[in-house]
Amino acid sequence: MKTYRKQEIFLLVDSMYKQIGMSKFPVSIKFLNLFFSRFYNIKYVKYSDLMRSTGKDFNSICKMLKTQNARMIYDSSENIYYIYYNDFMPKPRCRWNIVHELAHLYLGHAIIELNAINLGLRTTKKQQEDFEAEANFFAKCCLAPYAVVIGLACYHGQIHNEGFYTILRVFLGLSKESSFYIATNLSKLKKFGLTSKDFMPYLTYLKEKLELFPKGSLDNNSILRYKYEFYNTEYAIAHSSGALQHNSWEFVSVEEILSVLRSEYEVSWSKSFIA
Repeated sequence: MKTYRKQEIFLLVDSMYKQIGMSKFPVSIKFLNLFFSRFYNIKYVKYSDLMRSTGKDFNSICKMLKTQNARMIYDSSENIYYIYYNDFMPKPRCRWNIVHELAHLYLGHAIIELNAINLGLRTTKKQQEDFEAEANFFAKCCLAPYAVVIGLACYHGQIHNEGFYTILRVFLGLSKESSFYIATNLSKLKKFGLTSKDFMPYLTYLKEKLELFPKGSLDNNSILRYKYEFYNTEYAIAHSSGALQHNSWEFVSVEEILSVLRSEYEVSWSKSFIA
């Protein structure tokens, strides 16, 4: 995916949270629907409900929808986008899969697909690959906003593989696999190119978490638990196939991020939490 497209999606997600007017994580689909329902008629259907209504077994449902994850289908007669999702998966994975489908809608992929079908055409393999990469990037930005992850990691001094992983698992509620890929990508970066405006959509959430979890609250036992989980996940992924790939962000120093978090002008942090 080209850098300019990443930036566009990054800004779209920030704009979405600004329009919602608040943010809380882990994100719930009900919460996100406050935004998406303004523009689209969407209905969410669990695989388990689809199995009951059709009398088909799980494998037949997956075969019918051509996926074990989630599938969006547009019903033109009702002007409704149906998002079918595999509710037998863990909640973090379900959430990712649903947001991935919402991304196809919000980023215009669904419209391009529909127009191609109406013209008797098919999107190219390259377009499909681009759509999937963009939808994954949107899901990552939406479920683990860059400013939130870096802000919490810097505040708690967790600027390393296991630290990012812990932040993503504890605060953002991501799956083991997604947390692993994002954490390993973040740990490779040398700069955090964030400014005060990047924190604006997430200030309420960040302030709340810094008050509830002051420095030192992520005790050694907590970190140790996720350290082992991180390496177990790494081992599991290394011995599996078809794992998701995530693109890394490019981002200024830890000191600059902390200065933004501590700034009384831009962010009203409690003085008791200023180092």
